Order: sequence, then structure tokens, then C-alpha cells
Amino acid sequence: MILLIVLQFFEFNMAGKVTTELIKLYQQTLSQAQADVCNFEPSCSHFAYEVIEEYGLLKGILLASDRLQRCHPFAILYSKEYYEGTIKKGNRLKVIDNPQKYK
Repeated sequence: MILLIVLQFFEFNMAGKVTTELIKLYQQTLSQAQADVCNFEPSCSHFAYEVIEEYGLLKGILLASDRLQRCHPFAILYSKEYYEGTIKKGNRLKVIDNPQKYK
């Protein structure tokens, strides 16, 4: 019984590590080609990486999926209601969505 629990924990932890490594690979390849198009600070891939590291694979994937559904050009319009606010970065406004607030 204990061995089964240890094996499940190891597999779950390994899945989280594989997922975060895939996110890093995306950030170093495809994300670089897109330039700075994200409306959020941190970007969706950085947010996903942080929440998976912080909360584990299951909750991290749920939070990252929620974030991706909110990622659209109109997020700026309701940023004061749902987010910490906005910042000006270069010539664009960015919506601040801190992963720490989901504890």
C-alpha cells in the first residue's frame, strides 16, 4: 500500500516536471517568434509555469486553462474589476494577473 502511494506521488511529480519542461521549451522556441503580443503580465506561459510549480499539476493546469480562456484583447476593458490593474509597458497596456493571489 505504501509503495503504491509512493509510486503515484513520483509519477504525479514527474508529470509536473515534464509539463514545466515543455512550457520552457515553448518559451524558448515558439514564444520568441511571436514577439510581445500578450496582454497579460506575466505572459500566459510564464503564468502556467509558475502555477504548476506552486500548486501542482492538477490545480496548475486548471488555473492556466482559466487564464487562457481570459486571454483576449478585451481583457483590458474589465481589468480594474477582476485584476490588480494595468501597467504601461512600452507602448502597450498590460493586465497584471499575479499567480500568488490564487492561494
